[in-house]
Amino acid sequence: MVNKNRIGKCHICGETKELTYEHIPPESCFNNHRCRAYKGIDLLGAINKTNHYPWEIQKLESKHKLKHEQKQRGMGGYTLCKKCNNFTGAWYAESFGTLIRQGYFGLKEFGWDNIRHQSIYTLSFKEIYPLRILKQIFTMFCSINDSNFTNTHTDIKDFILEKESAKIDVTKYALYIYISLGQILRYVGKSVDLKVRENLEIMSSRTISELTTFPFGNVLEFGPSDEKIKQEWNILSNFLKYKYNEKVDLDLNFPALEVNIGFPLDYRTKKEIKENRVKCKL
Repeated sequence: MVNKNRIGKCHICGETKELTYEHIPPESCFNNHRCRAYKGIDLLGAINKTNHYPWEIQKLESKHKLKHEQKQRGMGGYTLCKKCNNFTGAWYAESFGTLIRQGYFGLKEFGWDNIRHQSIYTLSFKEIYPLRILKQIFTMFCSINDSNFTNTHTDIKDFILEKESAKIDVTKYALYIYISLGQILRYVGKSVDLKVRENLEIMSSRTISELTTFPFGNVLEFGPSDEKIKQEWNILSNFLKYKYNEKVDLDLNFPALEVNIGFPLDYRTKKEIKENRVKCKL
């Protein structure tokens, strides 16, 4: 029987159907246990009222009764139709899970306490499928954005739906991966990050979507500059070199960045956030 409460537009194919639960990231990426999800606006409201910090979740819950949604099956939501959920799971998800698990154990060998903010680390991956991994990452970005995302980005829809396609414009998009340090997860849809001067003059802007889980964060940038495209942790061009069935060993370099707040592209340390709060109150 169709659940009418879950009828909606699939975030990949765009067809209106009954939606199924999509794990973001896949279950094989340590995402198969009960967890809590918080809306950014609720979290900011609690922080402003209590003067606590974003990483002090227990205090925010006990002193402000911070609202949350209980996720019994792991992080995710009803975003994909059954057909899209099934084929992306079968074609791409496990390959992405392999990357995550190998990355986790590689970082564990470094020792979590030894990993430093803004340092670069080389991780070795064995027998991974780069193109499948790319397609799973794009699938997740479809899910965390609204259901009209692939209306605007039909090339992303085609890239996902065509199993063996390696056609995606490497000048139109950049896809960065970094090692995520901190307790905050980010599920941020397409948005504009502005850097402004004190007089509100805009210095720079970037259009991005960010998905930060554990142990890696992912940033999808739209219309990246030439400088950003050339950054070595932009994996797009490198991973597109391989075919769907091509399995390889790769050594990849990633920056380690602290994630202590929900704002996209904000990698300030806890010390920096505390210092900034003091300055804002002066």
